[in-house]
Amino acid sequence: MSPADAEVLPALPLPGLRPHALGRYLAALGLLRIAARHWGDVRGAWRDDCFWLVGGPRTMRDLASYLRAPDTPWSCYEHGWKKAQDDEKKRKKGAPSPYLVWLSEQDEETTELALAHLVIGSTRYFNPLTGSGGNAGRRVFSKGWSEAQTAVRTKPNGWTDRTLERELVGFLDGTGGPLRPKEGWSAASWFIEANKAANSGQAPTREGQVSPWAMLLACEGLPFFVGAPSRRLGASTRRLGAFPFVTAPAAPVVAGEAGRDQAEVWTPLWERPMSAAEVRVLFRRGRAELGGRGVVTPAAMAAAIVSRGVDAGVVGFVRHALGATTSGNTFEPRRIGRVDLTQSAATHAQATAVALSRIVDLRERLPRDEKKGQRWIFRGLRGPIEASLIRYAAAPDDHDAATRLLDAVVDSLERVNVTRSFREDATVELELLPLPWLTTLLEHRAPTAEMRLAMGLTSLLDEPFLVHRWGVRRVSKTDARYRFTQEPQARCVWATGPLASNLSRVLRRRLVDADRETKSRGLPTRASFKVQRDDIAGWLTGLLDEVELARWIDRFALFDWRVVPESLRRVSALTSAPAPIDGVVTLWGLLRPLLDGRSLSVQGHPLFTEARDPRTVRAGRSMVARLNARDIPGALDLAASRYQMAGHPLGRVGLTPAVDEPAYLISSLLLQPRSWELEEVTQRWLRPARIGQT
Repeated sequence: MSPADAEVLPALPLPGLRPHALGRYLAALGLLRIAARHWGDVRGAWRDDCFWLVGGPRTMRDLASYLRAPDTPWSCYEHGWKKAQDDEKKRKKGAPSPYLVWLSEQDEETTELALAHLVIGSTRYFNPLTGSGGNAGRRVFSKGWSEAQTAVRTKPNGWTDRTLERELVGFLDGTGGPLRPKEGWSAASWFIEANKAANSGQAPTREGQVSPWAMLLACEGLPFFVGAPSRRLGASTRRLGAFPFVTAPAAPVVAGEAGRDQAEVWTPLWERPMSAAEVRVLFRRGRAELGGRGVVTPAAMAAAIVSRGVDAGVVGFVRHALGATTSGNTFEPRRIGRVDLTQSAATHAQATAVALSRIVDLRERLPRDEKKGQRWIFRGLRGPIEASLIRYAAAPDDHDAATRLLDAVVDSLERVNVTRSFREDATVELELLPLPWLTTLLEHRAPTAEMRLAMGLTSLLDEPFLVHRWGVRRVSKTDARYRFTQEPQARCVWATGPLASNLSRVLRRRLVDADRETKSRGLPTRASFKVQRDDIAGWLTGLLDEVELARWIDRFALFDWRVVPESLRRVSALTSAPAPIDGVVTLWGLLRPLLDGRSLSVQGHPLFTEARDPRTVRAGRSMVARLNARDIPGALDLAASRYQMAGHPLGRVGLTPAVDEPAYLISSLLLQPRSWELEEVTQRWLRPARIGQT
């Protein structure tokens, strides 16, 4: 068939049905469902922030005429399961479920509608979208549907057929046609405009106004949210896992948000026109997955979106919170953001999925905010992580959003570390994040000197840096997770104070923990990431931002540095020529080889041989102790004796290098430089005539 002969399907935009309002999203689903009963090939799609009908009515008048026709096959929305729902409360253990018995006797349409409100598993699960089985306080949705159906069939005083048509078209095209006064149709739980408006006109409040067509179409769309207990993840899972795209409320960030929301609805958007049957399949399959498990929290949903663990065809989600406003017995929708799936998110989906699933797992293990009696106990550990994760999901290529996510994790860990009651729970565990994810975050961002130094410090082998930072311990030899214990481990040396002091304590602690008889191969200063000499010089001479360096140490301490990808080394490499060697850098070049377990050489000759290797943990402890006591000449004498033992006497030094703060020099010994840069400094201390002699 030539392009000229191809059939052009009519496409009708409906600007009044936008995804930003929960009620109008439900109305769009209902419109697709009711239109499919007349136009067999009709499909729906979300384009340009509004709903489109494709392959159905050609004009708005055609659609309005069909919807207003007396024989339009609207679904019947009656609260038929009410008695079975009430009998379910009285059911004795082991007795048949009255609700399931009632379901078995109903037709498919009634069953779908009932399961969109309530499912029975080990207990009853109500859909937060529909309240307690079809009502929210005094708002009975079936009553509102009945009143709305009657309203569209009758003419209010002074209204004509033309006015009725304008009312329907005004709702669909967004122009806002005439509305009947003081009519809410029990629709305020989905349409915020149906709620009371304060300070309106001459009275303190005004009753809400919404078109009856809004309530009719929204109720028509409810069966897409049919629930199933099989979607739950386990016996302890809350009701929110039973219904598609309905999650628990976001954890509060501030105390005033605790207990405000009941749930969230993540409404999916798709741009490819889909039939009502395809949309039904989307919702029935309709859950995002993370690590092969369905998600029930906003944090897990956001992680699944970034890692593309969602049903095919979905291009984004709009978040709607269901929260109490006018009464604790009712709820109203509130749009709280939109998360789009970007193509770039798929390029690093594997590394991102692993990283975010581990962050979500940590979030679930943090102490939760609890309600005791009428009072909420706000802890505020989960909320910041969840909010940051959702912001990152909305912009997965935004490096600042990723940094804020890492900061939120660090802040929560720090609060657990300093709060005894949180440690006593002994349930907070975390698994180190994969380095490939960090590589993707730095692809288009040149690392600073502070970042490179932080990489060198946190990549120390033998023991992850977070052991010294937060005092966690490994759960077991076979488990990769680390757990907060009731009391911090002895290896936790971090305290409030200067960064250099903390880092010097890390080195002293690692030397204490190491076997004193260990030779060079077991020195506790091995690292997987090699630092450049210019960056070390910047630290020793006070040219770096210590606050920024401390932040990056905390962030990078969350990663597993055992194997550094070559791509990370490339993006972190300096391209400029090395700076001249002077000042305290020369002293560092003398002392660092005594704590370096690699095979070093000077002018082609080995610096230390296996027969004459002066590098031991005992000597390292003694040298660092003298530095810590500000005994620089003593440290130099010890170093000279070590080099003499290896057959490399030092040249004469007329002056002792000045060291204002030994903590900077001690902490610099933690950093493992590139071999040739260290050898270039060390050879300046040796007598040239004696190099290579034994």
